[in-house]
Amino acid sequence: MKLFIFGSTGDLVRRKVLPALHDLKVPVEIYALGRKAYDNKQYLDSVHILKFDKKLNYVSVDFTEKNIFKSHLTIFDKLNTNFIYISLPPAELDKVFAELGMLKKQGYKLKILIEKPFGIDLLHFKKLHSLVTEFNLDVHISDHYLFKKNILALHKQTFSKLKIVSVEKLGLEGRASYYDSTGALKDMVQSHFLNIVFKLFDDFSDFKVIKYERKQYDGYESELGKKSDTETFVHLIIESKEKIFEFITGKAFNSKESYIEIDGKRVEIDSSENPYMEKFRRFLNSETNDFPDLEHTFLAWKIIESLPKAKLGHYKKGINFSEML
Repeated sequence: MKLFIFGSTGDLVRRKVLPALHDLKVPVEIYALGRKAYDNKQYLDSVHILKFDKKLNYVSVDFTEKNIFKSHLTIFDKLNTNFIYISLPPAELDKVFAELGMLKKQGYKLKILIEKPFGIDLLHFKKLHSLVTEFNLDVHISDHYLFKKNILALHKQTFSKLKIVSVEKLGLEGRASYYDSTGALKDMVQSHFLNIVFKLFDDFSDFKVIKYERKQYDGYESELGKKSDTETFVHLIIESKEKIFEFITGKAFNSKESYIEIDGKRVEIDSSENPYMEKFRRFLNSETNDFPDLEHTFLAWKIIESLPKAKLGHYKKGINFSEML
């Protein structure tokens, strides 16, 4: 079994993906594809994995070049399924999807897992979806929140109000470029919170916004090194089919809080284990029922882009988030 990691030199792969694969009891040969000119040892040293007992091969690849895989065809398996995990900026997916489509046309079997967000916005989602359809690619969305223990246990049920909170003490912490192009609304509400909601409820054919507030913590622009209209905090309340949905997320608070309330009953979102381990176990075993689908991803983008414009406010680092509600 072969697993190909596209974007293997990124922080997420170092912190979550490789440790999960290290501990996973699945025989898999890993090909780490990245732009940097490493050999295998240099790559493992760079991601701080001192002992990796699975077969790992680092391959230097420029994902923006034409015919990306032409000189690397021999690493793909022509007889069995090639598992592809993509952790690249959304703007690069158009090119990669087209290239993977060419591989499929040549007879290679592919199963693809895309790290969220799927697209930059609704328009880009539609473009990517057209490529998936054109090449008949087997694509699944990666959302590690759905593989946290308490989230996995959720299923459709009757309720009146659902509240999801995820605030943290951290600020940009080395993710400046990605975060500033995304912001709290897309990074958390579109990509995580709504995926949780869809496990319980998915009828948003008609909804109204009760509250939408977006803010940025003081000092964000200094950390970023430029002016920015990106929000680091969102408080959103919407109503659909007589159900209330409240979402709160943000950075640079005095404590970390992560939980769901269903009609006042609180369920902690457990972060003591690495959910990427369960996610990859299921992906490599083709158990994909709990992965977000493209239909729900489209709906999430549609909801986000239906929100009214909201003026950017500010707040102090280290504040208690409850003081802002």
